[in-house]
Amino acid sequence: MISLVKEFSWNDTAFDALVMETKLKTRLGSLVKAYGKKAPDVSGFDDFIREKGLGLIGLLFGKPGLGKTFTAEAIAEMARLPLMTVSAGSLGSVPDTIEENLRATLDLAARWRAVVLFDEADVFLAKRDSANINAVVSVFLRELEYFPGIMLLTTNKKDLIDEAFQSRIHFCHSYPELDFQARVKIWKEFVMRTQNQTDLRVDINNKGYEHLAREPYNGREIKNIMSMASMSALDRTPPILTTDDILEISRTLQNWNAVSVEDRSSATTSTAVQNTKTSVFAHMPDRGNQVASISTIKSVGTWVLIGILAVGMMHNALLQLLSAYRRD
Repeated sequence: MISLVKEFSWNDTAFDALVMETKLKTRLGSLVKAYGKKAPDVSGFDDFIREKGLGLIGLLFGKPGLGKTFTAEAIAEMARLPLMTVSAGSLGSVPDTIEENLRATLDLAARWRAVVLFDEADVFLAKRDSANINAVVSVFLRELEYFPGIMLLTTNKKDLIDEAFQSRIHFCHSYPELDFQARVKIWKEFVMRTQNQTDLRVDINNKGYEHLAREPYNGREIKNIMSMASMSALDRTPPILTTDDILEISRTLQNWNAVSVEDRSSATTSTAVQNTKTSVFAHMPDRGNQVASISTIKSVGTWVLIGILAVGMMHNALLQLLSAYRRD
């Protein structure tokens, strides 16, 4: 079994594929390389307290599909370090449990010298406005300060971050919506990667890339479209990937999005109708009360009818007595 073990092959081009402002990308690359080379217990910029403030903490914020996760993957590849992805839900919901699991996770990451990605770290970064949130954020701040490696936090709620994190973040990057040129570059990157990793022959020119970039897809959507289009093209002979192949898959995604919007619209309409029904029924008597009222009315009506018949019979009897009296 040991003979099957071999050295891991790192992707040296992943960081180059990042769509990021040039100066920030250069600075980030220098920081990552420095942290990747240093020994885990060596730092010329140690805090006054031993083993505190040794890590490199980054904050990545933006909508889904704009490159936050890929940035973490590219950083790990450049630093030649493993990547450990952690979700908030995997650590528990009670402060004591979160602290225990968080500490165990970061201890393991420190031993592996892993880059840690806290995906959707909103619960850890939130402003402290309740006892539970205060406890969770305080625990996270304490563990963050003593982590010696590279840690990346992603969020799409920048305005809700607690101020205490500002002094603990070494770099941050906002991911804007992809513009036309950025989408062209991403399409080319994914097509080139597909061509290098498969037997596909690609038949897409610059006009084809421009055509593909017209649709406002994010990076994750482009990746999914390319994956499906490539699998479809590989099933043909010869295996050729064209602009039309990708556009056909793209239309499928557009149909899905249209259905999703329609479903959301229907759900909104249904909710509105239900609210209207609730509002209307709130001003109507309960059906049970209606039945009870009808039963009561029927009961009263019966007795009234009996009374009327009784009075009529008495009236007829009196008339008969008067007639008999007159004859006598």
